[in-house]
Amino acid sequence: MRLFYRTYHFILKCIVIFIGIPNPKLHRGRSGLVNAIASLQLAPDSNVLLVTDRQLEKLGITSPVKRLLEDAQLNVVVYNNVEPNPTIENVESGVSCYLDNQCQTPSSPSAVVLF
Repeated sequence: MRLFYRTYHFILKCIVIFIGIPNPKLHRGRSGLVNAIASLQLAPDSNVLLVTDRQLEKLGITSPVKRLLEDAQLNVVVYNNVEPNPTIENVESGVSCYLDNQCQTPSSPSAVVLF
């Protein structure tokens, strides 16, 4: 069984090398969030979707992210209906929020940042 897993991982690694699947860039440190927002390369006044749940928003954990996005002249749309075990309907609701508010995506797929 171990040989099977090692072979499987080797094949996946080869596929990644030959196809060129982009590696996400990790932003960390004191300026990590600022650098991550800058790497999005969005035009000023673009709508961005901040996905969270009600509890994190109530605790104020999302406030620094929202403030930095606003400082970058981006309009923040908050979707706070995330459930602990999201259903398909929950995901579709988030997509609807994204589309209804005409949120923007980064110009470069490698600049996608998850918080």
